[in-house]
Amino acid sequence: MPAATDELDGLNKKMSAADLEYYRRVFNRCAEDQGSPGISADRPYVIQIARFDPAKGIPDVIQSYRIFREQLTAKGLESDQHPQLVICGHGSIDDPDGTVIYDQVMEMLAQSEYLPYAKDICVTRLPASDQLLCAILRSSFCALQLSHREGFEIKVTESLAKYKPVIAFRSGGIPLQIEDGKTGILIERGNTQGVADALTRLYTDNDYYQEFVNELRTKEQDSKRQQFFTPFQSVNWLYLATELAYKGNDAAIVKAQPQAEDIEGTYMGNGQTRNWNAKYVRQFWQGTA
Repeated sequence: MPAATDELDGLNKKMSAADLEYYRRVFNRCAEDQGSPGISADRPYVIQIARFDPAKGIPDVIQSYRIFREQLTAKGLESDQHPQLVICGHGSIDDPDGTVIYDQVMEMLAQSEYLPYAKDICVTRLPASDQLLCAILRSSFCALQLSHREGFEIKVTESLAKYKPVIAFRSGGIPLQIEDGKTGILIERGNTQGVADALTRLYTDNDYYQEFVNELRTKEQDSKRQQFFTPFQSVNWLYLATELAYKGNDAAIVKAQPQAEDIEGTYMGNGQTRNWNAKYVRQFWQGTA
């Protein structure tokens, strides 16, 4: 079963413009405390939300951004028209690599090839605040997930649910979450040039960018995303519990099934009988519904 998130959780709740501005300022205070640039109120930004972990591909994010900026300059865009880059995530007491990777990232930004862009790269370890992450992701232009190793990345689900196209490496379970060319763009692992090319097209071709946003807003895509939210996941767990409870006991399964009249017609108390056309959960997984 995939990882799930909750639409009513702080990570996914709807926010007003005032909320978004408040959390931008909260983020900027955290960034300032860590000696990092903040998010400008009048510039778009690209974001990757992830722990500072060797598997998350943060050096590839920075390298892709450098190439992206060079491409925008070559197209004649002034630097104040270029998007910023935000790399942020929560720390964890059981994450021994967090401080090491964070320090490596800061050392990377001090190198001569990245130094011209360092003032536009916000690298921040955030306190535990779901609404802060939600607000920063909601205000972004698009999201990156350049993990080299990944199971099922819940931040991809949360980005898509906010109608943000996601550019990601083909790692682990990520290709199961993104429809390449429809809801995001999948790039072969380590291909930072490909990531930069994708960013440049999304940023400079508004019609192309809007195709992704419009697709993410469709009822079809919303229905597909439901399998990664907690209500659907609850059904998964109930199905698993039922299968384990009745495993090897066919007689108990038969006995536990209600009679057809119990589920096909329910007296509503107003002289009417409602037909529910009820199905067992297992029928959907077995393809018999």
